[in-house]
Amino acid sequence: MDRTARWGVAEIRKVVAEAFAEDPLIGWIFPDDDRRLEASAAWLGLFLEGYVEAGRIDVVEEGDELVAVAVWRIPHDAPLPRPELPSIPGLLAALVGGPRSAAIGAGLHVLTSAWPQGPFAYLHFLAVSPQHQRRGMGRQVIQPGLAAAEAAGLGVELESTNPENLSFYRSLGFAVTRELVIEPDGPPAWAMWRPHA
Repeated sequence: MDRTARWGVAEIRKVVAEAFAEDPLIGWIFPDDDRRLEASAAWLGLFLEGYVEAGRIDVVEEGDELVAVAVWRIPHDAPLPRPELPSIPGLLAALVGGPRSAAIGAGLHVLTSAWPQGPFAYLHFLAVSPQHQRRGMGRQVIQPGLAAAEAAGLGVELESTNPENLSFYRSLGFAVTRELVIEPDGPPAWAMWRPHA
Protein backbone atom coordinates (compact mmCIF):
# COMPACT_ATOMS: atom_id res chain seq x y z
CA MET A 1 0.00 0.00 0.00
CA ASP A 2 1.34 3.39 -0.86
CA ARG A 3 -0.13 6.86 -0.76
CA THR A 4 2.10 8.61 -3.18
CA ALA A 5 2.48 11.51 -5.56
CA ARG A 6 4.24 9.15 -7.95
CA TRP A 7 1.04 8.77 -9.94
CA GLY A 8 -0.44 11.64 -11.88
CA VAL A 9 -3.92 12.38 -13.10
CA ALA A 10 -3.47 10.35 -16.30
CA GLU A 11 -2.71 7.08 -14.52
CA ILE A 12 -5.37 7.58 -11.84
CA ARG A 13 -7.95 8.60 -14.44
CA LYS A 14 -7.25 5.44 -16.47
CA VAL A 15 -7.87 3.14 -13.49
CA VAL A 16 -11.06 4.98 -12.49
CA ALA A 17 -12.46 5.17 -16.04
CA GLU A 18 -11.78 1.50 -16.76
CA ALA A 19 -13.23 0.40 -13.42
CA PHE A 20 -16.38 2.49 -13.87
CA ALA A 21 -16.94 1.76 -17.57
CA GLU A 22 -19.65 -0.80 -16.76
CA ASP A 23 -21.12 1.05 -13.77
CA PRO A 24 -24.83 1.78 -14.29
CA LEU A 25 -24.37 5.47 -13.48
CA ILE A 26 -21.65 5.97 -16.08
CA GLY A 27 -23.73 3.98 -18.58
CA TRP A 28 -26.64 6.34 -17.92
CA ILE A 29 -24.49 9.45 -18.34
CA PHE A 30 -22.64 8.13 -21.41
CA PRO A 31 -24.91 5.57 -23.10
CA ASP A 32 -22.79 5.18 -26.25
CA ASP A 33 -20.79 2.00 -25.65
CA ASP A 34 -18.18 2.95 -28.24
CA ARG A 35 -17.42 6.35 -26.66
CA ARG A 36 -18.10 5.69 -22.97
CA LEU A 37 -14.53 4.97 -21.90
CA GLU A 38 -13.12 8.08 -23.57
CA ALA A 39 -15.95 10.33 -22.39
CA SER A 40 -15.90 9.09 -18.80
CA ALA A 41 -12.10 9.33 -18.63
CA ALA A 42 -12.25 12.97 -19.72
CA TRP A 43 -15.12 13.93 -17.41
CA LEU A 44 -14.05 11.97 -14.32
CA GLY A 45 -10.51 13.21 -14.92
CA LEU A 46 -11.62 16.74 -14.06
CA PHE A 47 -12.82 15.58 -10.63
CA LEU A 48 -9.59 13.67 -10.13
CA GLU A 49 -7.41 16.69 -10.99
CA GLY A 50 -8.73 18.43 -7.89
CA TYR A 51 -8.17 15.39 -5.73
CA VAL A 52 -4.61 14.96 -6.94
CA GLU A 53 -3.96 18.57 -5.95
CA ALA A 54 -5.83 18.79 -2.64
CA GLY A 55 -7.44 15.50 -1.67
CA ARG A 56 -6.46 12.14 -0.36
CA ILE A 57 -5.76 9.36 -2.83
CA ASP A 58 -4.61 5.97 -1.63
CA VAL A 59 -3.20 3.55 -4.16
CA VAL A 60 -2.21 -0.06 -4.60
CA GLU A 61 0.59 -0.83 -6.99
CA GLU A 62 1.62 -4.13 -8.50
CA GLY A 63 5.14 -3.88 -9.82
CA ASP A 64 5.26 -0.69 -11.87
CA GLU A 65 1.51 -0.65 -12.46
CA LEU A 66 -1.17 1.32 -10.64
CA VAL A 67 -4.00 -1.16 -10.01
CA ALA A 68 -6.34 0.39 -7.44
CA VAL A 69 -7.23 3.82 -6.08
CA ALA A 70 -9.42 5.13 -3.27
CA VAL A 71 -10.29 8.82 -3.49
CA TRP A 72 -11.35 10.52 -0.25
CA ARG A 73 -12.53 13.78 1.24
CA ILE A 74 -11.77 14.31 4.91
CA PRO A 75 -13.38 17.32 6.68
CA HIS A 76 -10.16 19.25 7.25
CA ASP A 77 -8.80 18.82 3.72
CA ALA A 78 -8.21 21.96 1.71
CA PRO A 79 -11.09 22.85 -0.64
CA LEU A 80 -10.86 21.06 -3.96
CA PRO A 81 -9.83 23.37 -6.78
CA ARG A 82 -12.30 23.44 -9.66
CA PRO A 83 -10.96 23.89 -13.18
CA GLU A 84 -12.13 26.95 -15.03
CA LEU A 85 -11.67 25.56 -18.52
CA PRO A 86 -13.00 23.07 -19.16
CA SER A 87 -15.35 23.18 -16.21
CA ILE A 88 -16.97 19.98 -15.00
CA PRO A 89 -20.48 21.00 -16.17
CA GLY A 90 -19.08 22.60 -19.31
CA LEU A 91 -17.26 19.45 -20.38
CA LEU A 92 -20.33 17.33 -19.66
CA ALA A 93 -22.42 19.64 -21.86
CA ALA A 94 -19.81 19.35 -24.63
CA LEU A 95 -19.92 15.55 -24.38
CA VAL A 96 -23.69 14.95 -24.13
CA GLY A 97 -25.33 18.23 -25.14
CA GLY A 98 -26.73 21.07 -23.06
CA PRO A 99 -30.25 19.78 -22.30
CA ARG A 100 -29.01 16.28 -21.45
CA SER A 101 -26.23 17.64 -19.23
CA ALA A 102 -28.75 19.77 -17.32
CA ALA A 103 -30.91 16.68 -16.70
CA ILE A 104 -27.85 14.70 -15.59
CA GLY A 105 -26.76 17.49 -13.24
CA ALA A 106 -30.20 17.64 -11.65
CA GLY A 107 -30.27 13.86 -11.33
CA LEU A 108 -26.83 13.68 -9.74
CA HIS A 109 -27.80 16.26 -7.14
CA VAL A 110 -29.76 13.59 -5.28
CA LEU A 111 -26.48 11.84 -4.40
CA THR A 112 -25.29 14.72 -2.22
CA SER A 113 -28.61 16.21 -1.15
CA ALA A 114 -29.07 13.98 1.88
CA TRP A 115 -25.53 13.72 3.21
CA PRO A 116 -25.26 13.24 6.99
CA GLN A 117 -25.19 16.21 9.31
CA GLY A 118 -21.87 17.03 10.92
CA PRO A 119 -18.37 16.08 9.78
CA PHE A 120 -17.76 12.80 7.99
CA ALA A 121 -15.25 11.18 5.66
CA TYR A 122 -16.44 10.71 2.10
CA LEU A 123 -15.29 7.96 -0.24
CA HIS A 124 -15.78 9.52 -3.67
CA PHE A 125 -14.22 6.79 -5.81
CA LEU A 126 -12.99 3.26 -5.17
CA ALA A 127 -11.63 1.77 -8.37
CA VAL A 128 -9.72 -1.39 -9.22
CA SER A 129 -8.47 -2.10 -12.74
CA PRO A 130 -10.76 -4.71 -14.29
CA GLN A 131 -7.96 -7.25 -14.76
CA HIS A 132 -7.13 -7.01 -11.02
CA GLN A 133 -10.64 -7.20 -9.62
CA ARG A 134 -11.73 -9.93 -7.19
CA ARG A 135 -8.20 -10.29 -5.82
CA GLY A 136 -8.55 -8.27 -2.62
CA MET A 137 -7.21 -5.01 -4.08
CA GLY A 138 -10.36 -3.04 -3.21
CA ARG A 139 -10.18 -4.16 0.41
CA GLN A 140 -6.49 -3.31 0.49
CA VAL A 141 -6.81 0.18 -0.98
CA ILE A 142 -9.74 1.25 1.20
CA GLN A 143 -8.10 0.34 4.52
CA PRO A 144 -5.88 3.45 4.99
CA GLY A 145 -8.84 5.78 4.50
CA LEU A 146 -11.02 3.77 6.86
CA ALA A 147 -8.24 3.81 9.43
CA ALA A 148 -7.81 7.58 9.05
CA ALA A 149 -11.55 8.10 9.51
CA GLU A 150 -11.53 5.91 12.62
CA ALA A 151 -8.55 7.78 14.07
CA ALA A 152 -10.37 11.07 13.51
CA GLY A 153 -13.61 9.75 15.02
CA LEU A 154 -15.45 10.07 11.71
CA GLY A 155 -18.10 7.96 10.07
CA VAL A 156 -17.77 7.30 6.34
CA GLU A 157 -20.35 8.06 3.64
CA LEU A 158 -20.42 6.71 0.09
CA GLU A 159 -22.92 6.19 -2.68
CA SER A 160 -22.99 3.25 -5.08
CA THR A 161 -25.00 2.70 -8.22
CA ASN A 162 -23.68 -0.81 -8.72
CA PRO A 163 -25.70 -3.40 -6.77
CA GLU A 164 -22.81 -5.85 -7.09
CA ASN A 165 -20.73 -3.63 -4.79
CA LEU A 166 -23.17 -3.57 -1.88
CA SER A 167 -22.07 -6.86 -0.33
CA PHE A 168 -18.42 -5.78 -0.51
CA TYR A 169 -19.15 -2.58 1.38
CA ARG A 170 -21.35 -4.42 3.89
CA SER A 171 -18.41 -6.71 4.63
CA LEU A 172 -16.45 -3.59 5.64
CA GLY A 173 -19.09 -2.39 8.11
CA PHE A 174 -21.20 -0.18 5.83
CA ALA A 175 -24.99 -0.32 5.84
CA VAL A 176 -27.45 1.06 3.31
CA THR A 177 -29.10 4.14 4.78
CA ARG A 178 -31.11 5.34 1.79
CA GLU A 179 -32.13 4.11 -1.63
CA LEU A 180 -31.98 7.02 -4.02
CA VAL A 181 -33.79 7.70 -7.28
CA ILE A 182 -31.80 9.46 -9.97
CA GLU A 183 -34.33 11.26 -12.14
CA PRO A 184 -35.50 11.29 -14.82
CA ASP A 185 -34.37 7.85 -15.97
CA GLY A 186 -31.19 7.07 -14.04
CA PRO A 187 -30.21 3.91 -12.22
CA PRO A 188 -31.02 3.25 -8.58
CA ALA A 189 -28.38 4.33 -6.09
CA TRP A 190 -27.67 3.41 -2.51
CA ALA A 191 -26.24 5.69 0.15
CA MET A 192 -24.13 3.75 2.62
CA TRP A 193 -22.74 4.68 6.01
CA ARG A 194 -20.02 3.22 8.20
CA PRO A 195 -20.12 4.58 11.75
CA HIS A 196 -16.90 5.16 13.64
CA ALA A 197 -16.22 2.75 16.48
